[in-house]
Amino acid sequence: MSEFRKYFGKSQDPILVIDSQKHTAQLNTAMYNLLDAGHLYSSKEKLTIENVKSLLNKAIIDKEKASKLVSALEDVSMESFRIDAAFKNKGQDLTFSISVSPLTEAKEEAVGKIFIFKELTEYIKLLNAFKEQSIRDFLTGAYNQRFFYNCLHREIKRFDRYKNPFCLLMADIDSLKKVNDTYGHLKGDVLLKDVASILMANIREGIDFVARYGGDEFVVILINTDIGPAKEIAERITKNYNDLKVQGTSLSVGICQYQKGLEADGVIKKADMAMYEAKQGGRGLIKSCSIP
Repeated sequence: MSEFRKYFGKSQDPILVIDSQKHTAQLNTAMYNLLDAGHLYSSKEKLTIENVKSLLNKAIIDKEKASKLVSALEDVSMESFRIDAAFKNKGQDLTFSISVSPLTEAKEEAVGKIFIFKELTEYIKLLNAFKEQSIRDFLTGAYNQRFFYNCLHREIKRFDRYKNPFCLLMADIDSLKKVNDTYGHLKGDVLLKDVASILMANIREGIDFVARYGGDEFVVILINTDIGPAKEIAERITKNYNDLKVQGTSLSVGICQYQKGLEADGVIKKADMAMYEAKQGGRGLIKSCSIP
């Protein structure tokens, strides 16, 4: 056990050990820090199981997972398991993978149980960043077309079930090619970013969706929104675009309120046709599709 005690004391991973009689527990320094136990207990003293229960219940965010770990403190079985849990620690949310295993000596007799905590916080941040990157358009920061289609299919299913209305806006920059030809593609890229920013500034964050559909076309899904409010949002969007004062360009917008029986391609086609009418009517206009 001498090698274990050496590792136990120096490990950067939080470690908790309980004895087989479930009377006392030992925490290494990293464990004390994780549970913020230093202001209550000395790092050299053995704690009672009740002490540790209280600390775990306070620190673990998901109370169901806290309950499972607390139960494991009292479980005399030889069962091993692993669980991921988020902790609140000095204003930060930290995620750990926790391995629970029996401690055995000669004749495989259990002499206690060990809980080893491996931090996953940075790994999860990296994974979430990768997931976010996979659904975003690299240039504008709007969602990409694949994510848009997923959202559209979801909203159609939601409509079929709950009859929640939604509208699809399709916006296109008129004469972007002139900007690219006159000022260069970097200027055109800046304009695309500006349009995405305007669209995202005029929707409800966490409710509506803005995606780059392709080229200079953007789509917006407005959740729980009828045609009237959708037109008001489109008017604010075109006004914000006109305030950019990019000479020779404008923003044409087509709107379609979803109706029962339309497939995803159908509602996109109607919004696209309305946008085409806005272009044909003089550009920089807002048109809504006719609903049968």
